[in-house]
Amino acid sequence: MKALELIGKGEEMHGRAYIKSDKEEASSIIKKLKENGFDHFVMLSCVDWIDKNEFELVYHLWSYEHKEHVMVSIILPRDNPSMSSMHELFPQIETYEREI
Repeated sequence: MKALELIGKGEEMHGRAYIKSDKEEASSIIKKLKENGFDHFVMLSCVDWIDKNEFELVYHLWSYEHKEHVMVSIILPRDNPSMSSMHELFPQIETYEREI
């Protein structure tokens, strides 16, 4: 998968590239993906892992060029669930960020 080649880590999951990241490197990973054809922001989702006491943010991107869906996952602790905005990369993400 192109996204996994670009980033150099991750795995294929259900026909999609799945990349785990920490919040410090997430912006650079998403920026690199966008610069290399993954320029359609699909959605931002959040999973509340109550039993693990953490949240999982998942950024979903699509590449029309590569016909590939990539998910970038960031784990955030429940006691400090903050994340930098990706608004500068995808202006439309602001709505999703406000809701989460």
